[in-house]
Amino acid sequence: MAEATLAGIRRLPRQIALWRWAGPVGLVGLFLICFGLYAWIGPNQNETDGWFPLASSLLHGHFWIDGSRPWIELVPGANGVFYLPFPPIPAVVLMPIVAVLGEGFSDTSGVSALAGAINVLLVLALLRGLRLRLRDALVLTLAFGFGSEAFYVAATGGVHLWTETLAVTFILAALNLALRGRWPWVAGFMLGLAVGCRPTVLLTGPAFVVLFWRAEGWLSRGETATDTTSPDSPATNRAGLAARLEAAWPRIETLLRRADWAGIASLTLGALLVGIWLALFNVVRFGSPLEFGYDLIRGPDGSSVLSEAWYSQGIVSPFYLARGLFTMVLRGWDFNENFPWAQPNWAGCSIFFTTPILVFLARARWRDPLVLAGWLGLVLPVTLDLMHGNPGYAQFGYRFILDGLPFAWLLLGLVVARRGLSRGMVAAVAAGAAINVYGLACLSAGFVH
Repeated sequence: MAEATLAGIRRLPRQIALWRWAGPVGLVGLFLICFGLYAWIGPNQNETDGWFPLASSLLHGHFWIDGSRPWIELVPGANGVFYLPFPPIPAVVLMPIVAVLGEGFSDTSGVSALAGAINVLLVLALLRGLRLRLRDALVLTLAFGFGSEAFYVAATGGVHLWTETLAVTFILAALNLALRGRWPWVAGFMLGLAVGCRPTVLLTGPAFVVLFWRAEGWLSRGETATDTTSPDSPATNRAGLAARLEAAWPRIETLLRRADWAGIASLTLGALLVGIWLALFNVVRFGSPLEFGYDLIRGPDGSSVLSEAWYSQGIVSPFYLARGLFTMVLRGWDFNENFPWAQPNWAGCSIFFTTPILVFLARARWRDPLVLAGWLGLVLPVTLDLMHGNPGYAQFGYRFILDGLPFAWLLLGLVVARRGLSRGMVAAVAAGAAINVYGLACLSAGFVH
Protein backbone atom coordinates (compact mmCIF):
# COMPACT_ATOMS: atom_id res chain seq x y z
CA MET A 1 0.00 0.00 0.00
CA ALA A 2 2.76 2.41 0.97
CA GLU A 3 4.76 1.50 -2.15
CA ALA A 4 1.74 2.20 -4.35
CA THR A 5 1.25 5.56 -2.67
CA LEU A 6 4.89 6.47 -3.18
CA ALA A 7 4.69 5.42 -6.82
CA GLY A 8 1.65 7.62 -7.28
CA ILE A 9 3.45 10.57 -5.71
CA ARG A 10 6.42 10.04 -8.03
CA ARG A 11 4.07 10.11 -11.05
CA LEU A 12 2.49 13.42 -10.01
CA PRO A 13 5.18 15.71 -11.48
CA ARG A 14 4.95 13.89 -14.79
CA GLN A 15 1.15 14.15 -14.83
CA ILE A 16 1.30 17.83 -13.93
CA ALA A 17 3.79 18.43 -16.74
CA LEU A 18 1.54 16.61 -19.23
CA TRP A 19 -1.47 18.66 -18.08
CA ARG A 20 0.47 21.88 -18.61
CA TRP A 21 1.16 20.82 -22.18
CA ALA A 22 -2.46 19.86 -22.85
CA GLY A 23 -3.60 23.48 -23.26
CA PRO A 24 -0.98 24.60 -25.80
CA VAL A 25 -1.25 21.33 -27.72
CA GLY A 26 -5.03 21.66 -27.82
CA LEU A 27 -4.81 25.22 -29.14
CA VAL A 28 -2.35 24.20 -31.83
CA GLY A 29 -4.60 21.29 -32.77
CA LEU A 30 -7.66 23.55 -32.99
CA PHE A 31 -5.75 26.02 -35.16
CA LEU A 32 -4.46 23.31 -37.51
CA ILE A 33 -7.91 21.72 -37.86
CA CYS A 34 -9.53 25.05 -38.72
CA PHE A 35 -6.79 26.12 -41.08
CA GLY A 36 -6.64 22.74 -42.82
CA LEU A 37 -10.41 22.56 -43.27
CA TYR A 38 -10.76 26.15 -44.49
CA ALA A 39 -7.85 25.76 -46.91
CA TRP A 40 -9.15 22.40 -48.20
CA ILE A 41 -12.66 23.70 -48.82
CA GLY A 42 -11.63 27.02 -50.31
CA PRO A 43 -11.47 27.56 -54.08
CA ASN A 44 -8.38 28.70 -55.92
CA GLN A 45 -8.43 32.50 -55.87
CA ASN A 46 -5.40 33.15 -58.09
CA GLU A 47 -6.07 35.95 -60.57
CA THR A 48 -9.39 36.93 -58.92
CA ASP A 49 -8.30 40.16 -57.23
CA GLY A 50 -5.58 42.76 -57.01
CA TRP A 51 -4.35 42.29 -53.44
CA PHE A 52 -1.16 40.43 -54.22
CA PRO A 53 -0.33 42.71 -57.21
CA LEU A 54 -0.81 45.72 -54.92
CA ALA A 55 1.42 44.12 -52.27
CA SER A 56 4.08 43.66 -54.92
CA SER A 57 3.67 47.28 -56.05
CA LEU A 58 4.04 48.53 -52.48
CA LEU A 59 7.29 46.58 -52.18
CA HIS A 60 8.49 48.46 -55.25
CA GLY A 61 7.49 51.81 -53.78
CA HIS A 62 4.35 52.73 -55.72
CA PHE A 63 0.63 52.60 -55.00
CA TRP A 64 -0.76 51.58 -58.34
CA ILE A 65 -1.05 48.31 -60.28
CA ASP A 66 -1.04 47.61 -64.00
CA GLY A 67 -4.05 46.71 -66.09
CA SER A 68 -3.20 43.01 -66.53
CA ARG A 69 -6.38 42.03 -64.66
CA PRO A 70 -9.11 44.09 -66.35
CA TRP A 71 -11.86 41.83 -64.99
CA ILE A 72 -11.39 43.00 -61.37
CA GLU A 73 -12.71 46.22 -59.84
CA LEU A 74 -10.32 49.03 -60.75
CA VAL A 75 -10.08 52.81 -60.83
CA PRO A 76 -8.19 54.12 -63.87
CA GLY A 77 -5.42 56.62 -63.17
CA ALA A 78 -3.06 58.71 -65.24
CA ASN A 79 -0.41 57.24 -67.57
CA GLY A 80 -2.25 53.94 -67.99
CA VAL A 81 -2.02 52.80 -64.37
CA PHE A 82 -4.87 51.59 -62.17
CA TYR A 83 -5.72 51.78 -58.48
CA LEU A 84 -7.44 49.21 -56.32
CA PRO A 85 -10.60 50.93 -55.00
CA PHE A 86 -10.32 49.77 -51.39
CA PRO A 87 -8.30 50.56 -48.27
CA PRO A 88 -4.81 49.06 -48.60
CA ILE A 89 -4.21 47.19 -45.33
CA PRO A 90 -5.11 43.75 -46.81
CA ALA A 91 -2.28 44.28 -49.30
CA VAL A 92 0.13 45.61 -46.66
CA VAL A 93 -0.35 42.40 -44.66
CA LEU A 94 0.54 40.37 -47.76
CA MET A 95 3.82 42.18 -48.37
CA PRO A 96 5.96 39.78 -46.27
CA ILE A 97 4.43 36.81 -48.10
CA VAL A 98 5.27 38.32 -51.48
CA ALA A 99 8.78 39.19 -50.26
CA VAL A 100 9.39 35.58 -49.16
CA LEU A 101 7.43 33.50 -51.70
CA GLY A 102 7.77 35.80 -54.70
CA GLU A 103 5.24 37.48 -56.95
CA GLY A 104 4.01 34.19 -58.42
CA PHE A 105 1.97 33.39 -55.29
CA SER A 106 -1.39 35.17 -55.40
CA ASP A 107 -4.06 32.97 -53.77
CA THR A 108 -6.06 34.89 -51.16
CA SER A 109 -7.96 31.71 -50.27
CA GLY A 110 -4.94 30.38 -48.38
CA VAL A 111 -4.26 33.57 -46.43
CA SER A 112 -7.96 33.92 -45.65
CA ALA A 113 -7.93 30.40 -44.21
CA LEU A 114 -4.92 31.35 -42.10
CA ALA A 115 -6.62 34.48 -40.74
CA GLY A 116 -9.84 32.53 -40.17
CA ALA A 117 -8.03 29.96 -38.03
CA ILE A 118 -6.41 32.77 -36.01
CA ASN A 119 -9.88 34.25 -35.51
CA VAL A 120 -11.11 31.03 -33.95
CA LEU A 121 -8.34 31.17 -31.34
CA LEU A 122 -9.06 34.86 -30.70
CA VAL A 123 -12.75 34.09 -30.13
CA LEU A 124 -11.78 31.41 -27.61
CA ALA A 125 -9.51 33.91 -25.84
CA LEU A 126 -12.34 36.45 -25.79
CA LEU A 127 -14.78 34.00 -24.24
CA ARG A 128 -12.27 32.81 -21.67
CA GLY A 129 -11.70 36.46 -20.82
CA LEU A 130 -15.37 36.55 -19.84
CA ARG A 131 -14.58 33.68 -17.44
CA LEU A 132 -16.70 31.13 -19.26
CA ARG A 133 -16.08 27.51 -18.42
CA LEU A 134 -13.80 25.83 -20.94
CA ARG A 135 -16.58 23.58 -22.21
CA ASP A 136 -18.98 26.48 -22.79
CA ALA A 137 -16.25 28.59 -24.39
CA LEU A 138 -15.34 25.76 -26.76
CA VAL A 139 -18.96 25.27 -27.83
CA LEU A 140 -19.35 28.96 -28.68
CA THR A 141 -15.96 28.96 -30.39
CA LEU A 142 -16.96 26.05 -32.61
CA ALA A 143 -20.21 27.89 -33.34
CA PHE A 144 -18.16 30.81 -34.63
CA GLY A 145 -15.71 28.69 -36.61
CA PHE A 146 -18.15 26.27 -38.23
CA GLY A 147 -21.69 27.45 -37.54
CA SER A 148 -21.60 31.06 -38.67
CA GLU A 149 -20.96 33.23 -41.71
CA ALA A 150 -17.29 33.27 -40.67
CA PHE A 151 -16.99 29.69 -41.97
CA TYR A 152 -17.81 30.49 -45.59
CA VAL A 153 -15.93 33.79 -45.61
CA ALA A 154 -12.71 32.35 -44.15
CA ALA A 155 -12.82 29.32 -46.42
CA THR A 156 -13.42 31.30 -49.62
CA GLY A 157 -11.19 34.37 -49.69
CA GLY A 158 -11.14 36.61 -52.72
CA VAL A 159 -11.23 40.36 -53.15
CA HIS A 160 -14.00 41.06 -50.63
CA LEU A 161 -13.96 38.09 -48.29
CA TRP A 162 -10.22 38.28 -47.55
CA THR A 163 -10.74 41.82 -46.32
CA GLU A 164 -13.72 40.75 -44.19
CA THR A 165 -11.77 37.96 -42.52
CA LEU A 166 -8.75 40.17 -41.87
CA ALA A 167 -10.92 42.96 -40.42
CA VAL A 168 -12.39 40.42 -37.98
CA THR A 169 -8.85 39.42 -36.96
CA PHE A 170 -7.94 42.98 -36.01
CA ILE A 171 -11.28 43.64 -34.28
CA LEU A 172 -10.96 40.48 -32.20
CA ALA A 173 -7.39 41.38 -31.26
CA ALA A 174 -8.57 44.84 -30.13
CA LEU A 175 -11.53 43.32 -28.27
CA ASN A 176 -9.32 40.94 -26.32
CA LEU A 177 -7.14 43.84 -25.21
CA ALA A 178 -10.12 46.07 -24.39
CA LEU A 179 -11.89 43.40 -22.37
CA ARG A 180 -8.82 43.10 -20.18
CA GLY A 181 -8.16 46.85 -20.10
CA ARG A 182 -4.65 46.44 -21.53
CA TRP A 183 -2.56 48.53 -23.93
CA PRO A 184 -5.27 50.87 -25.25
CA TRP A 185 -2.94 52.37 -27.85
CA VAL A 186 -2.32 48.88 -29.29
CA ALA A 187 -6.07 48.23 -29.32
CA GLY A 188 -6.54 51.54 -31.13
CA PHE A 189 -3.85 50.58 -33.62
CA MET A 190 -5.65 47.26 -34.24
CA LEU A 191 -8.90 49.17 -34.72
CA GLY A 192 -7.16 51.43 -37.23
CA LEU A 193 -5.91 48.40 -39.15
CA ALA A 194 -9.46 47.00 -39.17
CA VAL A 195 -10.71 50.29 -40.63
CA GLY A 196 -7.94 49.95 -43.21
CA CYS A 197 -9.67 46.75 -44.29
CA ARG A 198 -13.31 47.78 -43.90
CA PRO A 199 -14.04 51.51 -43.37
CA THR A 200 -17.47 50.72 -41.89
CA VAL A 201 -15.87 49.25 -38.74
CA LEU A 202 -14.87 52.78 -37.77
CA LEU A 203 -18.35 52.84 -36.26
CA THR A 204 -17.24 50.27 -33.67
CA GLY A 205 -15.17 53.09 -32.12
CA PRO A 206 -17.86 54.04 -29.54
CA ALA A 207 -17.91 50.42 -28.34
CA PHE A 208 -14.18 50.53 -27.66
CA VAL A 209 -14.54 53.84 -25.85
CA VAL A 210 -17.06 52.15 -23.53
CA LEU A 211 -14.72 49.20 -23.00
CA PHE A 212 -11.80 51.46 -22.09
CA TRP A 213 -13.92 53.84 -20.01
CA ARG A 214 -12.61 52.37 -16.79
CA ALA A 215 -8.91 51.82 -16.19
CA GLU A 216 -7.83 48.16 -16.26
CA GLY A 217 -11.12 47.05 -17.83
CA TRP A 218 -14.57 46.28 -16.48
CA LEU A 219 -13.66 42.73 -15.41
CA SER A 220 -10.27 43.51 -13.91
CA ARG A 221 -11.45 43.28 -10.29
CA GLY A 222 -13.25 39.98 -10.50
CA GLU A 223 -16.60 41.56 -11.34
CA THR A 224 -19.16 39.80 -13.49
CA ALA A 225 -21.71 41.12 -15.91
CA THR A 226 -24.80 41.86 -13.83
CA ASP A 227 -27.74 44.16 -13.83
CA THR A 228 -26.67 47.01 -11.57
CA THR A 229 -30.08 48.70 -11.34
CA SER A 230 -32.88 47.06 -9.38
CA PRO A 231 -36.31 46.95 -11.04
CA ASP A 232 -37.76 48.44 -7.87
CA SER A 233 -35.33 51.35 -7.67
CA PRO A 234 -36.66 54.95 -7.66
CA ALA A 235 -35.10 55.52 -11.08
CA THR A 236 -37.33 52.81 -12.49
CA ASN A 237 -40.56 53.72 -10.77
CA ARG A 238 -40.62 57.51 -11.22
CA ALA A 239 -42.79 58.74 -14.02
CA GLY A 240 -41.62 61.22 -16.61
CA LEU A 241 -38.45 61.68 -18.60
CA ALA A 242 -37.25 64.65 -16.55
CA ALA A 243 -37.52 62.70 -13.30
CA ARG A 244 -35.61 59.80 -14.82
CA LEU A 245 -32.85 62.05 -16.06
CA GLU A 246 -32.65 63.76 -12.67
CA ALA A 247 -32.35 60.41 -10.93
CA ALA A 248 -29.76 59.17 -13.41
CA TRP A 249 -27.57 62.28 -13.30
CA PRO A 250 -25.57 61.31 -10.17
CA ARG A 251 -24.61 58.05 -11.81
CA ILE A 252 -23.67 59.81 -15.06
CA GLU A 253 -21.59 62.29 -13.09
CA THR A 254 -19.79 59.44 -11.36
CA LEU A 255 -19.07 57.75 -14.68
CA LEU A 256 -17.63 60.95 -16.12
CA ARG A 257 -15.49 61.55 -13.05
CA ARG A 258 -14.11 58.02 -13.02
CA ALA A 259 -13.50 57.79 -16.77
CA ASP A 260 -10.03 56.69 -17.83
CA TRP A 261 -9.42 59.65 -20.10
CA ALA A 262 -5.77 58.71 -20.54
CA GLY A 263 -6.75 55.27 -21.79
CA ILE A 264 -9.36 56.68 -24.16
CA ALA A 265 -6.80 59.18 -25.47
CA SER A 266 -4.30 56.35 -26.02
CA LEU A 267 -6.96 54.35 -27.85
CA THR A 268 -7.65 57.33 -30.12
CA LEU A 269 -3.97 57.99 -30.72
CA GLY A 270 -3.35 54.38 -31.72
CA ALA A 271 -6.19 54.52 -34.25
CA LEU A 272 -4.98 57.87 -35.60
CA LEU A 273 -1.53 56.44 -36.33
CA VAL A 274 -3.13 54.22 -38.96
CA GLY A 275 -5.83 56.72 -39.92
CA ILE A 276 -3.34 59.44 -40.87
CA TRP A 277 -1.42 57.01 -43.07
CA LEU A 278 -4.66 55.89 -44.74
CA ALA A 279 -5.60 59.53 -45.39
CA LEU A 280 -2.23 60.23 -47.00
CA PHE A 281 -2.55 57.08 -49.07
CA ASN A 282 -5.92 58.29 -50.37
CA VAL A 283 -4.55 61.76 -51.13
CA VAL A 284 -1.79 60.26 -53.26
CA ARG A 285 -4.24 58.04 -55.12
CA PHE A 286 -7.37 60.14 -55.45
CA GLY A 287 -6.56 63.62 -54.13
CA SER A 288 -8.83 63.38 -51.08
CA PRO A 289 -8.11 61.93 -47.61
CA LEU A 290 -11.60 60.41 -47.39
CA GLU A 291 -11.81 58.96 -50.91
CA PHE A 292 -11.19 55.20 -50.99
CA GLY A 293 -12.35 54.88 -54.61
CA TYR A 294 -15.56 52.91 -54.25
CA ASP A 295 -17.60 55.31 -56.39
CA LEU A 296 -14.77 55.75 -58.91
CA ILE A 297 -14.75 52.15 -60.14
CA ARG A 298 -14.90 51.71 -63.90
CA GLY A 299 -15.67 48.55 -65.83
CA PRO A 300 -13.55 47.25 -68.73
CA ASP A 301 -15.84 49.16 -71.09
CA GLY A 302 -15.36 52.40 -69.14
CA SER A 303 -18.81 52.38 -67.54
CA SER A 304 -19.12 53.77 -64.02
CA VAL A 305 -20.11 51.57 -61.12
CA LEU A 306 -22.79 54.14 -60.36
CA SER A 307 -24.56 53.17 -63.57
CA GLU A 308 -25.46 49.80 -62.06
CA ALA A 309 -29.12 49.47 -61.08
CA TRP A 310 -28.56 48.93 -57.37
CA TYR A 311 -26.56 52.17 -57.03
CA SER A 312 -29.32 54.48 -58.28
CA GLN A 313 -28.96 56.60 -55.11
CA GLY A 314 -25.17 56.36 -54.87
CA ILE A 315 -23.02 53.76 -53.13
CA VAL A 316 -24.61 54.28 -49.70
CA SER A 317 -28.11 55.59 -49.04
CA PRO A 318 -30.93 55.07 -46.51
CA PHE A 319 -33.11 54.20 -49.50
CA TYR A 320 -31.36 50.81 -49.62
CA LEU A 321 -32.25 49.83 -46.05
CA ALA A 322 -35.24 47.69 -47.02
CA ARG A 323 -33.15 45.74 -49.52
CA GLY A 324 -30.40 45.15 -46.99
CA LEU A 325 -32.79 44.15 -44.21
CA PHE A 326 -34.58 41.70 -46.51
CA THR A 327 -31.29 40.02 -47.39
CA MET A 328 -29.98 39.96 -43.81
CA VAL A 329 -33.18 38.87 -42.06
CA LEU A 330 -35.71 37.36 -44.48
CA ARG A 331 -34.07 35.98 -47.61
CA GLY A 332 -34.06 32.17 -47.80
CA TRP A 333 -32.77 29.46 -50.10
CA ASP A 334 -34.34 28.43 -53.40
CA PHE A 335 -36.42 25.30 -53.94
CA ASN A 336 -35.56 23.12 -56.93
CA GLU A 337 -37.66 20.25 -58.27
CA ASN A 338 -34.50 18.16 -58.64
CA PHE A 339 -31.83 17.03 -56.19
CA PRO A 340 -30.74 18.52 -53.82
CA TRP A 341 -34.05 20.48 -53.79
CA ALA A 342 -33.00 23.18 -51.31
CA GLN A 343 -30.19 25.23 -52.86
CA PRO A 344 -28.30 28.36 -51.79
CA ASN A 345 -28.59 31.55 -53.78
CA TRP A 346 -25.60 33.79 -54.55
CA ALA A 347 -27.72 36.74 -53.44
CA GLY A 348 -27.36 35.46 -49.87
CA CYS A 349 -29.78 34.52 -47.14
CA SER A 350 -30.81 35.37 -43.60
CA ILE A 351 -28.19 35.44 -40.84
CA PHE A 352 -30.65 33.54 -38.62
CA PHE A 353 -30.54 30.69 -41.12
CA THR A 354 -26.76 30.48 -41.54
CA THR A 355 -26.03 31.45 -37.90
CA PRO A 356 -29.09 30.38 -35.88
CA ILE A 357 -27.39 30.95 -32.52
CA LEU A 358 -27.78 34.68 -33.13
CA VAL A 359 -31.43 34.44 -32.04
CA PHE A 360 -30.12 34.18 -28.45
CA LEU A 361 -28.82 37.75 -28.71
CA ALA A 362 -32.33 38.69 -27.58
CA ARG A 363 -31.31 37.58 -24.08
CA ALA A 364 -28.48 40.16 -23.87
CA ARG A 365 -30.67 42.94 -22.52
CA TRP A 366 -29.56 43.66 -18.96
CA ARG A 367 -27.83 46.89 -17.99
CA ASP A 368 -24.10 46.42 -18.11
CA PRO A 369 -21.22 48.32 -19.78
CA LEU A 370 -20.08 45.21 -21.63
CA VAL A 371 -23.56 44.63 -23.05
CA LEU A 372 -23.71 48.27 -24.12
CA ALA A 373 -20.36 47.91 -25.87
CA GLY A 374 -21.51 44.71 -27.54
CA TRP A 375 -24.69 46.23 -28.96
CA LEU A 376 -22.89 49.38 -30.11
CA GLY A 377 -20.19 47.34 -31.86
CA LEU A 378 -22.76 45.14 -33.56
CA VAL A 379 -25.51 47.60 -34.51
CA LEU A 380 -23.60 50.70 -35.64
CA PRO A 381 -21.41 49.23 -38.43
CA VAL A 382 -24.07 46.80 -39.64
CA THR A 383 -26.61 49.63 -39.92
CA LEU A 384 -24.27 51.42 -42.32
CA ASP A 385 -23.71 48.15 -44.21
CA LEU A 386 -27.47 47.80 -44.64
CA MET A 387 -27.44 51.10 -46.52
CA HIS A 388 -24.99 49.79 -49.13
CA GLY A 389 -26.61 49.62 -52.55
CA ASN A 390 -25.39 46.09 -53.23
CA PRO A 391 -26.38 43.94 -50.24
CA GLY A 392 -23.56 41.58 -51.07
CA TYR A 393 -23.38 39.12 -53.95
CA ALA A 394 -21.51 35.83 -54.34
CA GLN A 395 -22.15 35.15 -50.68
CA PHE A 396 -23.50 32.25 -48.67
CA GLY A 397 -25.38 34.28 -46.08
CA TYR A 398 -24.97 38.00 -45.46
CA ARG A 399 -21.25 38.71 -45.50
CA PHE A 400 -21.48 42.25 -44.13
CA ILE A 401 -22.52 40.82 -40.76
CA LEU A 402 -18.85 40.05 -40.14
CA ASP A 403 -18.24 43.74 -39.43
CA GLY A 404 -20.17 43.28 -36.17
CA LEU A 405 -19.84 39.52 -35.61
CA PRO A 406 -17.04 39.75 -32.99
CA PHE A 407 -19.33 41.91 -30.85
CA ALA A 408 -22.19 39.46 -31.39
CA TRP A 409 -19.97 36.79 -29.87
CA LEU A 410 -19.13 39.10 -26.99
CA LEU A 411 -22.86 39.37 -26.32
CA LEU A 412 -23.38 35.62 -26.63
CA GLY A 413 -20.54 35.06 -24.20
CA LEU A 414 -22.20 37.42 -21.73
CA VAL A 415 -25.50 35.56 -22.11
CA VAL A 416 -23.80 32.26 -21.32
CA ALA A 417 -21.85 33.82 -18.43
CA ARG A 418 -25.11 34.96 -16.86
CA ARG A 419 -27.54 32.17 -17.79
CA GLY A 420 -25.36 29.20 -18.67
CA LEU A 421 -25.19 27.26 -21.93
CA SER A 422 -28.72 26.02 -22.62
CA ARG A 423 -29.73 23.00 -24.65
CA GLY A 424 -31.33 25.36 -27.12
CA MET A 425 -28.00 27.08 -27.72
CA VAL A 426 -26.24 23.75 -28.22
CA ALA A 427 -28.96 22.72 -30.69
CA ALA A 428 -28.52 26.04 -32.53
CA VAL A 429 -24.76 25.45 -32.75
CA ALA A 430 -25.31 21.97 -34.21
CA ALA A 431 -27.94 23.26 -36.65
CA GLY A 432 -25.70 26.10 -37.77
CA ALA A 433 -22.78 23.75 -38.41
CA ALA A 434 -25.02 21.35 -40.37
CA ILE A 435 -26.49 24.15 -42.48
CA ASN A 436 -23.07 25.59 -43.27
CA VAL A 437 -21.60 22.21 -44.20
CA TYR A 438 -24.59 21.43 -46.41
CA GLY A 439 -24.52 24.86 -48.01
CA LEU A 440 -20.79 24.79 -48.72
CA ALA A 441 -21.18 21.30 -50.21
CA CYS A 442 -23.87 22.66 -52.53
CA LEU A 443 -21.65 25.55 -53.57
CA SER A 444 -18.73 23.22 -54.21
CA ALA A 445 -20.89 20.90 -56.32
CA GLY A 446 -22.42 23.79 -58.29
CA PHE A 447 -25.90 23.49 -56.80
CA VAL A 448 -26.47 27.22 -56.46
CA HIS A 449 -28.58 29.85 -58.20
